Amino acid sequence: MAAREITITIAPDGAVSATVSGYPGPVCEKVARQLAEMLGAEVSFTPTAEYYEPEEQIDLDINDHNQRQP
Repeated sequence: MAAREITITIAPDGAVSATVSGYPGPVCEKVARQLAEMLGAEVSFTPTAEYYEPEEQIDLDINDHNQRQP
């Protein structure tokens, strides 16, 4: 499994873009949309080769993750 990575870029004009990698299958689009919701930004989605790979089952409940104690 490839390392999961999200790269967020904020341009000088305030435009936000993100690249999601390491999430095979359509789940990468779900990750991108949840990220956009967290950032309060519009999102456009351009699939990469990973999008067409078999999907893995992962838990994307961000609220649950934020409530865990260290």
